[in-house]
Amino acid sequence: MKTQLINKVSFRDLFNYIFKAIFKTSKMYIFSIIMPTFAGVSLFLIKTKFGNVDYSERMGEVLTLFIVPFTFSLFTLSFIISNFESSILLKQTKIFSISKWKIYLSILICGVIVSLISFFTFIISLLIVEQFLIYKNTLHVFNNLSDLFMVDKTVGEGFLFFFSIVMSINTYLFYMICLLLISYILCTLIKSQYVIQGINTIIVITFLILGDCALNGNYTVDTIINAAFNAAGYFFPIKAFQWLALSLLTNVTSYDYNILQIIDNPKLEVPFTFFTNNSKIVLPVSFVMSSIWIVLFGVGARFAYMRSIK
Repeated sequence: MKTQLINKVSFRDLFNYIFKAIFKTSKMYIFSIIMPTFAGVSLFLIKTKFGNVDYSERMGEVLTLFIVPFTFSLFTLSFIISNFESSILLKQTKIFSISKWKIYLSILICGVIVSLISFFTFIISLLIVEQFLIYKNTLHVFNNLSDLFMVDKTVGEGFLFFFSIVMSINTYLFYMICLLLISYILCTLIKSQYVIQGINTIIVITFLILGDCALNGNYTVDTIINAAFNAAGYFFPIKAFQWLALSLLTNVTSYDYNILQIIDNPKLEVPFTFFTNNSKIVLPVSFVMSSIWIVLFGVGARFAYMRSIK
C-alpha cells in the first residue's frame, strides 16, 4: 500500500515540495532576494551618481541592470540542486516514479518564480529610492520606452512593441536555462556546497563586470580599450543574452540610431557587429551566440551526467 502511495507523486506535488524547501532557510532569502536587490540598486546609484545624472536619452543603460536579479539566480539554482541531489527523493527516483526531467523542470520553474519576485522587488526598490533623487530615471524608462518603437504611433508598431516585450522576457528565461545548466555542471562535479557558492560568487561578479552591468564601453573613450572590453565579454554568456534583450527593448533593428540609448559615443564599437557598428545585426548575432551558449552548456551538462554515473 505504501508503494502505491509513493508511486503517485505528481509533478504538482514535486513542484510544491521543491518550492516549499526553497524558503525553509534564511540563506535563500539572502541569495535570492536581498543580495540581487541590494546589488542592483547599488549599481544604479553608482551609475547615475545617486540620481544626479539624467539618463532620459540613455534609457538602454538603465535597462542593462534588469538582468542583475536573474544573474543572481545562479545561487538559487545551485542551492536547490545541491540540496535536492542529496535528498532521499532524488536518490530513490525509481521508487517515487519521478523522471529526472520533471525534477529539473520543477527546479527551473521555481527558480524563475523566485527570480521574478527578486526582479519586481528590485524594480519597486528602485522606484522607492528614486523618490529621494533628482532624476527619476527608472520611472522615465517605463513611461517612455514605448516611444522607441512607436515613432509613427501605428498599430503595427504597437504590435512590434508587445512582441519585443514578450521576446525579451523569453530571453531572460533562456538565460536562466543557461544558468541552470551551469549550476547542474557545478553541482554534479563538485560536492561541497561552500566551494560551489564560492565559484558562483566569482562567476556572478565576472558576469556583472563583463556583461555591461557594473561597467560598459561608455566608461572609456579609447576605442582599443572598448574593443578589448567587448571581446572579453564574448567569452561569457551574459553578454549575448544582455545584448539580445537590449536590442529587443530598444528596437535598434528598426531604428539604428536607438543604439545611442545604450552607447552614447558613436565612435565606440557596438558589440556583436564585427567592428562594422551596424546595430541592425546586433539582434541576430546575439541570438545566435545565446543559442550557442545553451548548446555548449547543454553538452557540458550531458558530459557531467555521464561522468557522475560511471
